[in-house]
Amino acid sequence: MPLAALEAVSVDEVAPADELGALLANIVTQDSGESVSCPESVSLKVEIAGGARLGSETLRKIADPSALSCPDCHGVLSEIRDGQPLRYRCQTGHAATADVVAARTEEVEEAMRIALRVMEERTTLVTRMAQDARASGRKAVAELYEARAEEYGRYSTILRRAAVEALRMQQPRNAGYEA
Repeated sequence: MPLAALEAVSVDEVAPADELGALLANIVTQDSGESVSCPESVSLKVEIAGGARLGSETLRKIADPSALSCPDCHGVLSEIRDGQPLRYRCQTGHAATADVVAARTEEVEEAMRIALRVMEERTTLVTRMAQDARASGRKAVAELYEARAEEYGRYSTILRRAAVEALRMQQPRNAGYEA
């Protein structure tokens, strides 16, 4: 955590843990200097954190809309303009760093598994419909269903490959997992 703080902001003091007490005692005895006004963006962020209504117009004062979705409510995320680290906020007030948004891969993987299941179900259903059409002498309809089944099969293959690759990428995180 101390290194992350050093990377995120400019600091006034750095000291080893055993010197922090003396450093703090020295700081509190110093004159605080002239007061500094709080920037509007900071005031707004404090209001948002306190539960103030945000809305898109207010959010545009501190952020630009992005093509990303909020990991909590799935609304549009806007990229905060000032400072580091790269941060996002949605219209309802949820906030997340880019690292948090990127780490939400389980939702993408779940969506791939659902899409794969649906595509395989469609392939099975349309194949069965083609068999039924052929058995009842509707050759043209059977050919349409067979073409659709072939198309769905290709989609299933693509989704299966993506799902397997996602499992492979997870393996260092999930030691002992067998695919």
